[in-house]
Amino acid sequence: MDLDEMKNVWSEMAEQLEQQKQLTNDMILKMTQLQFKDRLRKIAIPETVSSIVCFVAGAYLLVNLSKLDILSYRIMGIVSIGILIILPIWSLSAIRKMRSISPSRHTYRETLLAFARGKKQFVFAQKMSMYLSFVLMFTLTPVIVKIAFGKELVITQKLLWLIPVCIFLFILFTRWVMRCYRNILNDADTILEDLKSK
Repeated sequence: MDLDEMKNVWSEMAEQLEQQKQLTNDMILKMTQLQFKDRLRKIAIPETVSSIVCFVAGAYLLVNLSKLDILSYRIMGIVSIGILIILPIWSLSAIRKMRSISPSRHTYRETLLAFARGKKQFVFAQKMSMYLSFVLMFTLTPVIVKIAFGKELVITQKLLWLIPVCIFLFILFTRWVMRCYRNILNDADTILEDLKSK
């Protein structure tokens, strides 16, 4: 084998090695993107289901708004409808923004920045959701009682102990949800950060 043949064989091997490296990088990028989308799906599914519930509840209140003949109940009904419609839209738009991130279409830095912005928007939406859901608990309960039973909600001694219990359970539930979402978002963030080392 002369020198020219060795050079040709060597360049062919180098070219094949470069193609193999590019193929491996593409596979790693696709696997990373699938893992990233899978983590965000764990947030998107429960948020979508709860959004559907909110929209149905908001539509139910809107259809039955005429049954609220007292001004204070009508105001609580309108506030409840507003919260039930605005919060899911806000949350779903933040999730859509995060899910639209594609590591294969952007640079590493752009991907991290886009995810950081989406994550910040989603966390803010969840915090606002937590506060407004607390308000919703107090505006929706009397309205539902009025629509369903045609009576005003009267807080008796028996019901008085239920208020702190409901508040306590609400706080436990929202903290658990926020912790779960934070862990999922941190996992997704770690997946993107691991991309740099690959």
